[in-house]
Amino acid sequence: MKAFILDSWPVLIFYVLGDILTTVWALNLGGVEANPAMNYLLSEYGFASLLITKFIVVLCCYACYRYVKPQSLFAWKALNYVVGAMGIFIIGWNVCSTYWISGGVF
Repeated sequence: MKAFILDSWPVLIFYVLGDILTTVWALNLGGVEANPAMNYLLSEYGFASLLITKFIVVLCCYACYRYVKPQSLFAWKALNYVVGAMGIFIIGWNVCSTYWISGGVF
């Protein structure tokens, strides 16, 4: 498990943890989830739905770690860094939209 965590740090830090923290922060400041599916889940089931969807992402990442990495190290690293880069984009989106919603004041 330690090897998985060390190998998956871009996904775990940026896509999972960063998105959870900035989404909760943005929603608490009056923001609205931009993803329609996630917006529905959040409105119906609350923040637990955010945690569950991120847990599913971690499970999918672990499955790729178990099955893709042994087949192709390049594919595993590419997947890791692409999803991590998506997380960086999402964090930036959350921060910028929250800044805009708050009238330029955090």
